[in-house]
Amino acid sequence: MKRTAEFVLGLVGGILGILLSLVGFFFSFIGFLAEDPGPASVILIITFVFFVIQLAALIMSCLVNRMDHKLYGGLMITWGVLSFPVAIFLMFVPSILYIIAGALGLRKLDAGNMEFEKTFI
Repeated sequence: MKRTAEFVLGLVGGILGILLSLVGFFFSFIGFLAEDPGPASVILIITFVFFVIQLAALIMSCLVNRMDHKLYGGLMITWGVLSFPVAIFLMFVPSILYIIAGALGLRKLDAGNMEFEKTFI
């Protein structure tokens, strides 16, 4: 069964998250050019962790049709919640998209629902 909504939300969230992580890398690079690189190293470590989270969410969104819907939903909500502490700074939109995609992933698609969609859409 197709899970197009989850795929699109996860894909858009993953791409935005990766782009925003690259902005974080840029800020840490600017911080290393300053005289005190201490805070820049902390920003670099946090940005790298969230870059890995964004890559994992992007890969999972590409595999949404091959995964169990409960596993996908739980992991996407987990990635969204893990991205949320940095949401104030950069990751607000991707984390919300991950949580929505995870919530949609937890629903079960059955044959009756698919027939209804084919009839009216």
